[in-house]
Amino acid sequence: VSIAVGMGAKDLIADILAGMFIIFESSVHMGDIVEIGGWRGTVTDIGVRTCEITDGKNNVKVINNSKIGDLVNYSRKSTSCTLEFDLPRDFPVTEVAEVVNGYIDDIVKEVPEVSNSLRFRGIISITDRYYRVKLGWLCDESKRENLTFRLNNAVRLTLEQARKEKEAGKERKIPGMGSPD
Repeated sequence: VSIAVGMGAKDLIADILAGMFIIFESSVHMGDIVEIGGWRGTVTDIGVRTCEITDGKNNVKVINNSKIGDLVNYSRKSTSCTLEFDLPRDFPVTEVAEVVNGYIDDIVKEVPEVSNSLRFRGIISITDRYYRVKLGWLCDESKRENLTFRLNNAVRLTLEQARKEKEAGKERKIPGMGSPD
């Protein structure tokens, strides 16, 4: 009986010790976005024996603390995010960076949270009609999805406004450049 109890208590003691290390080392906090064993979500409960993670679909995974091996905590540092979009080929490839940087000022007006980190990251590809360009920024992982959505809308609105200005004959003046032709 004592051997059976000892074998059963071994896992319980391992869970409790691991939970104490997690709590005292502050490696994970409530609300952190983590990935443990391929499961990604928000930490909704940290106990002495288990940790609960809730994913984006409200599924809850309960993990024994002793089973937490490789842990990725996305909330510790800013996440590097990117957004790609198509830019009409209305100007030479050598001027793409200047044009996109000129648009960034308008985009930041719509999404000021990225004002310190939004940057042109380069041209991804070129087709007959478009340059595929990439923007990058840093943010908290918990805000990434919302900011990406808002930036996507801001880019779309900025490009629509530039197109309307061009059609109306009011060419957008980009710093350091003449008209985009």
